[in-house]
Amino acid sequence: MRNVLCLILFFIAFAFGLHAQTFKPVKTGQDVIDNYLTAIGGETKLKDIKSIEITGGTNEKKSNATLFEYIGRKEFYLRSESDEINVTEAYDKSGNKGWISLGIYKEDMKDDYLKTFSIFVESSLWRIYYDHVKNGITFELKDDDIVSETPCYVVDVIQSDTELIETDHFDKTTFYKIQQDVGPWSSEMTANFGEYRKESSLGIMMPYRIATKLGRFNITNYNFNTSFDRGLLRKP
Repeated sequence: MRNVLCLILFFIAFAFGLHAQTFKPVKTGQDVIDNYLTAIGGETKLKDIKSIEITGGTNEKKSNATLFEYIGRKEFYLRSESDEINVTEAYDKSGNKGWISLGIYKEDMKDDYLKTFSIFVESSLWRIYYDHVKNGITFELKDDDIVSETPCYVVDVIQSDTELIETDHFDKTTFYKIQQDVGPWSSEMTANFGEYRKESSLGIMMPYRIATKLGRFNITNYNFNTSFDRGLLRKP
């Protein structure tokens, strides 16, 4: 009986070991970032991703909205349609230009907003993390915080030693990113993430719940490295 019990415990320990991830002790902001990249699949897999296509929607009493979002290395496009208003955001990084549409109102992106979207694209494709040396980026560990009852590490993303370009919150247990504040207009570009699941096609962890100023979206599908119609970036 004792031998049987020991054998059962061995297999339990072995099973947990197969799924366990090894995180480094956190002493610096770089440690948190390294653990984050490990948690979501590893730097090698992330470097193979050139674009992300996201579809989803909301299911709220006040209004329902659909979401289509494309994030590429040279472009960002978002279209959200709801009962109340349709929203479009388009950013062409190669030309450093973009525009926003709220219903019938359309406006070109100005300097600070363009910079914010440029940072957002780099962050969404993880390039500010794995290419940080090339881009002169460092990570500063701040005081811990709590987001939606989850204890978090807080990391400031600093460019050229002085400029704060992003602040990220990471779950202290899983190291998943659960909040992101991008750029000088952080209140305009705050996003919260949850319900991470493994994408079978690439074996990386992606959030299936995303909350922004546009609403709380449940993600239904991710596609990676797909083509994009750059004609959508032209302001109508």
